Amino acid sequence: MPPGSLGGEIGTLVPTTNGFGERPFIIKELYWDQRLFEDRFRFGLGRIDPENVFGSHRLQSANTFFLNKAFSGNVTVPYPGPGLTGAAQVKPTTWSFVTAGITDANGKATIGNFEGFFDDDEFMYFVEGGLTPTFDGLGQGRYKLSLWHIDERDDAHKPSDDGFTLAMDQDLGERLLAFARYGHADGDATGITDSVQGGVGIKGVLGKENMLGIAAAWSQPKDEDKRDEKVVEVFQRFQVTESAQITIGAEAIFDPSNAPDDDVVGVFSARLRLSF
Repeated sequence: MPPGSLGGEIGTLVPTTNGFGERPFIIKELYWDQRLFEDRFRFGLGRIDPENVFGSHRLQSANTFFLNKAFSGNVTVPYPGPGLTGAAQVKPTTWSFVTAGITDANGKATIGNFEGFFDDDEFMYFVEGGLTPTFDGLGQGRYKLSLWHIDERDDAHKPSDDGFTLAMDQDLGERLLAFARYGHADGDATGITDSVQGGVGIKGVLGKENMLGIAAAWSQPKDEDKRDEKVVEVFQRFQVTESAQITIGAEAIFDPSNAPDDDVVGVFSARLRLSF
């Protein structure tokens, strides 16, 4: 069983990891990214994963930080897979931005749907505005509000949905990065109406290039008969060589929504990452 399937087996509302499923070798993203006017205007066009464009925080990566999808994804947003996407960003000042775009609501990592983008007329729309101030003694922050809508997808039998995300992350000196996020949706597409997460990444723990992460989340299912799910995750990442990382971690999942007989479930992980 690939790690991406574990949550469904143990009855969690939120997957225990984002990604790490089974799929063939693919080109996930291929796009043109252009900056103009001294970086005041930027646009991207091509095959893009919309999860990388809006609604995220700086510790959101199952490859390098937390695994549970409450932290490594945005569980209130029914992101389609990578597909034809167009997005543009304007920076009125050096510390503010507005991003807007459209993506294929039927995007899928393993399938190209270029013709379907124009024929199906089923899209996801998004807009995000944010501030990126730098505070003396602390460092850079990023404070964002995202709004989104996804159309009903007839062939996939998936409903439309709407929602918003408020995400904040802030450096607290040279070693500490904190984040907090709240997401709300109608929940028709994801089965989750509300989710709150917060956590920290601490650099230099057990070694100069290493990192310790601690985070907690609460998520509410749309089905009122199911319990709200709570997650706490801890990881320690070791930079073994310049191009190799080893991470060990643990998740405690309290009141798993789809396993009413379980009070808490533990998930333990080890991750090896090589970069070239």
